[in-house]
Amino acid sequence: HERRAKAFANAVELLGELKHVYYLHGETAIINDRISITVVGSVPDDLAMVGIKQVVEKEKENLRETSFLVIHQSISEFCLDPNNSLTTDDLLALPFTFIVCGHLHRNGKECKGRIIFPGSTVVTQLKQEETSKRGFFVYDVSNGWDFIEISSRPFFVRTI
Repeated sequence: HERRAKAFANAVELLGELKHVYYLHGETAIINDRISITVVGSVPDDLAMVGIKQVVEKEKENLRETSFLVIHQSISEFCLDPNNSLTTDDLLALPFTFIVCGHLHRNGKECKGRIIFPGSTVVTQLKQEETSKRGFFVYDVSNGWDFIEISSRPFFVRTI
């Protein structure tokens, strides 16, 4: 979600120049010819569905048996200001096996079977939901999703 001014590179694009980090935005990576990962970086919420549909149209020949869409957008059912945000129904209408959504910081949220919110590996806000375990998800085509907890700095909220 590293937005930047027009004609400037964002931090992730610069890391992609190192050749050990793959910067995907509007592109699809294919793994073992069976899995595809299509990524659409953060765009303004009112343009998100248009942008995602453009990428889907451009990349449809690259989608594989198991296909992932990775986005970092607000989803109306999970944000404070749902105006102009994508909905889970918008996402479920897309031709992907799974949709992985950044932007929601608490982990482990799975919605309607195909949408997953992996959360953040670090504390990003001073909220009760930030006290949840940190980690990442691994998807195994035979066994589904598995949450792998990582050791992280403890965070707690006390009301005085």
